[in-house]
Amino acid sequence: LHIPDASENSGTVTVADETVTLRRTTGGDYAIAGLAVTPLAPQLNGPHVLHAQTGGTTDARTVAIAFDSDLDPATVMQAITVSGLGDGGSAMVRYDAPTRTIIVTLPGGLPDMTKVAITVGPSLHDIDGNALSQAYSTTVIS
Repeated sequence: LHIPDASENSGTVTVADETVTLRRTTGGDYAIAGLAVTPLAPQLNGPHVLHAQTGGTTDARTVAIAFDSDLDPATVMQAITVSGLGDGGSAMVRYDAPTRTIIVTLPGGLPDMTKVAITVGPSLHDIDGNALSQAYSTTVIS
């Protein structure tokens, strides 16, 4: 999650990253287990992740990663890495251009508490040819 610094005195746009770690409780709900915030830093050129959101069901869990600019669809598939699935199958990746969102659908039937890491690499480009300035990664726990 990028938080822009909108102060009038700032000569450049700055952002901070927030990471919220959730853990599943014994009742199946989620609780916040940790929060980390980076110091403000200048925002670099290229597409930027606005947010990542999980959804779906245990049979078809999805991770939607939204961007602030139109992406070059030809660069999406090569930029996404999904790890931690083991022998549980493979993920489906698609780009929804109207919402500027990459949607990763994880295979159903993953064992409980499986950690799946999704990384968007700097080979991702926007339609102007600007590359993602640094890799973005998020972890989902089934």
